[in-house]
Amino acid sequence: MRIVVCDNETAEVELLCSMVRAFCEERDVDAEVRGISDYKRFLEDMAKVRADIVLLDICMGTHNGVEAARVLRRFNEECAVIFVTSSREYAVEAFEVSAAHYVVKPVTPQKLQEALGRTRFFQTQKKHLHITVDYTELRVPLDDILYLETVGRKTRLYLKSGAFVETGMTLARISEQLWEEPRFLSCYRGIMVNADYVQALDEEGIILKGRQRLPVSGKRFGEIRGLYHEYLIRKVRSGN
Repeated sequence: MRIVVCDNETAEVELLCSMVRAFCEERDVDAEVRGISDYKRFLEDMAKVRADIVLLDICMGTHNGVEAARVLRRFNEECAVIFVTSSREYAVEAFEVSAAHYVVKPVTPQKLQEALGRTRFFQTQKKHLHITVDYTELRVPLDDILYLETVGRKTRLYLKSGAFVETGMTLARISEQLWEEPRFLSCYRGIMVNADYVQALDEEGIILKGRQRLPVSGKRFGEIRGLYHEYLIRKVRSGN
């Protein structure tokens, strides 16, 4: 695993790298941890060697870490981006570039553990959706679901792998398992979307990673946008 820490303050880079190495050693995870304190060098490094996890400061002098993440996403969509910053100002903007987490300084071992634990590399207990397909029960990881859609009398689950699964269970019945999962939003009649994969949301619809577009209810747009932003803020606060 390759983990990169980028902050324009050298002392912050050294501290975070030390904390990340300690976290990985405690979990017996073999990881290369690299620290960078220069914005341009960070982008050059990311273009040459793929990183699995990036801890990225947002305010780096005249440069913006959110913009750096947007550039990173052009050639590495799978990288888990964790923003580390002294300001909450960019919280919503940060998650619109699919950040795994957002940590407000000062960073503590507990905050770092929460942030790294949200990445797929350190997740040990994943939540699943239980559905029935041809009289067989399947457990589908919630993290794998992009969105769910009613198709005829069935419900189709579209997965991040590009495949889909159909079940005879209604979307209403399935949603009973998701009522404690605020990331799943009912955005249109017969459609629920996983907010973790939403790249943009406007009155024209929802854009997922990969540029796929889903419809959004015009009458409920304000409500849906509010729930989406509330979910992003909740993700921010849960790490503090």
